[in-house]
Amino acid sequence: MIRRTFALAALGLVLLLHKAAAHTPSQPPHQMYKTGDFRLESGEVIRDFGISYVTHGTLNAAKSNAILMVTAVGGNHHRIDFLIGPGKALDTDRYFIVATDAIGNGLTTSPSNSTAQPRMQFPRYAIRDMVESQRRLLVDHLGINHVAAVVGPSMGGMQVLQWGVSQPGFMDALVAMVPLARTPAWTVAVLEASRKAIMLDPAWQGGNYTTPPLAGIRLWRDILSFLAARTPEMYGAQSRRRPAGGAALAEGAGGRAGDDLRRQ
Repeated sequence: MIRRTFALAALGLVLLLHKAAAHTPSQPPHQMYKTGDFRLESGEVIRDFGISYVTHGTLNAAKSNAILMVTAVGGNHHRIDFLIGPGKALDTDRYFIVATDAIGNGLTTSPSNSTAQPRMQFPRYAIRDMVESQRRLLVDHLGINHVAAVVGPSMGGMQVLQWGVSQPGFMDALVAMVPLARTPAWTVAVLEASRKAIMLDPAWQGGNYTTPPLAGIRLWRDILSFLAARTPEMYGAQSRRRPAGGAALAEGAGGRAGDDLRRQ
């Protein structure tokens, strides 16, 4: 069972490093369910909480064709867009897809967008808190008391597993893609190095930065993409394919605020 916020970043690294698509005008609009103060399992409270989501397809009269999609660390509701649509795995001709944003991803209430508890004032949260926020969205806001499936990759897969533990009768199926049921020591070590990369950037200023600590965030991504997501054999094969003076192996991350990454 997942007990610490460290578990937020146990990764399916390939999905983590695959960019989530940007939202376009032709796609379903962002929606926000405001719940007010949201009490966490720890007893702390996220004030003025709202969970961000989009929907695809049509909910039937019996409200029996819903699928919940939960996202990966660093991702958003676009994480598995390639699986959503008519005739695809998450077939919008048959199902009503509720694609959610996780606490801390910068769309749902997060350290970067909270006005009541900005940055390092934001309370620590865990996977079970994400699951509870999603349950409230479905039950209290959308009136959905049962779903056909809960689907998610990487950290989303961890949320899927927790759904199976916390709400075992709520769904017909669990689709957990590259999840971890428990965070291994290797992942904890990688994440600790990642957090230090951000926090040791002089621009971090103890979390009270005036501009994002981009050097630290780029180093964070380098740690993941260069060291954690590739083997020496992969590097050897890649270097043999690259022409002299070729492009860098990975670009720095700049989309999410450093405090969202740090509070995880």
